[in-house]
Amino acid sequence: MEHRPHEEPNRGRLASSFDNVADHVRASLDRIVSHCAAEFDCSISLVSVAEPAQLRVLAATGIEAGEVPLETSFCIHAIRSQQPLVVDDALEDPRFCGNEFVHGDPPIRSYMAYPLRHSRGCYIGTLCIIDSRPHRFTSADLVKLKTYAGVVEDILELHTIHLDGQELNEEVQEQNRRLLTSNRLLRQAEAVAKMGAWELEIATQKLKWSEGALAVFDGTQFESISFEAAISRYERDDQGTMRRLFDELISSGKTFDFETYLYIPQGGAKRVRIVAERIEGDITHPARVVGILQDVTESYQRDMALRHAAEHDSLTGLHNRFAFDRLLQQRLSNSKSLRDTIAVLLIDLDGFKDVNDAVGHMVGDIILEEVGERISKATPDGGFAARWGGDEFAIVLPAKTSGAMAEKIGAQLIQQLRYRSEISGHLIELGATAGLAIGTSGTSVKELVRRADTALYHGKKRDPGKVHVYEAGLEQANVARQYALNEVRSAIREDRIFPGYQPVVELRTGRLIGFEALMRLNSRSGRRITATEVFPALIDPILSREVSACMIEQVSNEFAALERCAPALDFVSINASEADLLTSGFARQFMAAMRKKRVDLSRITLEVTETMLLVDNTQAVQRVLTELRDNGVSIALDDFGTGYSSLSHLRDFPIDKVKIDGSFVQAMATDQQATKIVRALIGMANSMGLTVIAEGVETETQSRLLQQMGCQLGQGFLFGHAEELGRLTLGRDRSYKLHAFATAAA
Repeated sequence: MEHRPHEEPNRGRLASSFDNVADHVRASLDRIVSHCAAEFDCSISLVSVAEPAQLRVLAATGIEAGEVPLETSFCIHAIRSQQPLVVDDALEDPRFCGNEFVHGDPPIRSYMAYPLRHSRGCYIGTLCIIDSRPHRFTSADLVKLKTYAGVVEDILELHTIHLDGQELNEEVQEQNRRLLTSNRLLRQAEAVAKMGAWELEIATQKLKWSEGALAVFDGTQFESISFEAAISRYERDDQGTMRRLFDELISSGKTFDFETYLYIPQGGAKRVRIVAERIEGDITHPARVVGILQDVTESYQRDMALRHAAEHDSLTGLHNRFAFDRLLQQRLSNSKSLRDTIAVLLIDLDGFKDVNDAVGHMVGDIILEEVGERISKATPDGGFAARWGGDEFAIVLPAKTSGAMAEKIGAQLIQQLRYRSEISGHLIELGATAGLAIGTSGTSVKELVRRADTALYHGKKRDPGKVHVYEAGLEQANVARQYALNEVRSAIREDRIFPGYQPVVELRTGRLIGFEALMRLNSRSGRRITATEVFPALIDPILSREVSACMIEQVSNEFAALERCAPALDFVSINASEADLLTSGFARQFMAAMRKKRVDLSRITLEVTETMLLVDNTQAVQRVLTELRDNGVSIALDDFGTGYSSLSHLRDFPIDKVKIDGSFVQAMATDQQATKIVRALIGMANSMGLTVIAEGVETETQSRLLQQMGCQLGQGFLFGHAEELGRLTLGRDRSYKLHAFATAAA
């Protein structure tokens, strides 16, 4: 709990303003706490404010209003931390187990509080609900309690406004001075925010500007400018859109919020945001449009930088793998017919591992930068390139490139990537091998890349340094894929598939609050196999649906046992496949399986990946996710941050949680850009009210850094590997590990 001593005097002064609360305010608070007690089926509900030495109860049901010593109260923890406080069982919580109220009459066992923030910025009290029974309140209750807390804040704010009004009545003689001060502050605020207000009189088309708006728009003083003259200063391609938006606003009252470029007479351009709404006229004032004009150039450039960082490899500047998938999907979707060909080259450097071994990774990185630059220059107009992996690169050639031309371009690329130099006494020689596959609009991204990769794989083994074209005959040697298919099919038939549960931990406290159910299977020889090892089989839509059905059934069967192993369990996550989301009736079947075993749907999370949301039939996916979400199932976006399209997914799909990709988390220790990306992703998700889970947490340093960034939950080997139910216990070893982590987190 973070204690901010400097806030105590201010909090005490603000709390004292509620010494004489009006009867109607107290009656309103009484109604709120009574309603909360009924809503949450609890014995006690109260509103409190923190004075310097005691906690004063403004309204309560179930107990008498009065004062409580500050340091023995539960509420002060939520007030000082400025965060909601949930205590599942005070008797088992080391912070409260010795508290006199836990052993009083009635005893406090379950406790949930939402801190109340004064309009002047300080947290002064709480709205809390209490029950003598343990484990009474859920995360859904916290969401409801937040709403009621907002109502209490509004009531207290009305009381504050009333007091302010009394003070204002006593300060009538100082109104002019205060008005002058307010105007000055407004001008300062406009200057700091680079924004200002404007007004358009609809009948006369006359524009009026505040000083801040003038500074953004022109930088010079002028008394008037016509509406059309103002419009002409914006981006030419956007001028028609702006006229249409103004016409719709004037005719129907439809507000708008629009960004474009503003060109200034002195030269150059600014990125500006225009917000407008209509105000109806009255006897003294004509109808008008009012709004703000804000210079958002800096934030726009930061956003563009974030987009670039999310879609590009930091070393070479090429697109990253996830951006490549998205762009290739767009290219395939935009193909007009099955006759339009799309050529993909996968290039792997020959001998690069020897370079790293001989001269180190720093020199290797310099060589990769040079390789990326050569590939970028050699990629034809209309194509695009990406760094696919460590020393692998992928290129999509312009649409309708013939097979012969694609092979020729690939050969030229290989020639340009030949590298021979002596570094630190070592002779460095590099070459490249390429796999080429040709697809059409009927070919999926995965299949087209798989074909190119198959060609590359066989080329590297048989004849490196050349372009190898995919052909059907190569499939005969695809033993790994056939092995995966056979292994999964036999495992389904023989009931050898099972979930491995990996812990999800609250980073601040180390409390285990959830599990992700990961697919595992036992081979006939008894070897445990992960999903990664049989991934080629999981791409198959039929097999992936059968695997999902097995996982859903077993998780629902084992949920009660999981609760016994982890009494504080909040949720269990299950991974969906693309085929699941495109299957008619998946949502109903999923919910039926859970309800059959009396599993509360609000404690189930369905994880989806970004690529699943890039399918052509996005409406079908939206329907499935919305139906599940409407029935209480949480939706988590896995591998969040691996592509800029993640941002639009948060807008277009009913996402509740985001899981930051482990590659970013593991790179934070050595890559400042990765740290910045993680911080930006956490901040954005938190601002949208989403739960953030960081994957791949392997060290306590990573955990602490994630906490500082505002990440709530973590998952990774630091907290435990995925284990089957029979081995999943909260015995001595696990308890010690989580306790030690919680101590470090505190």
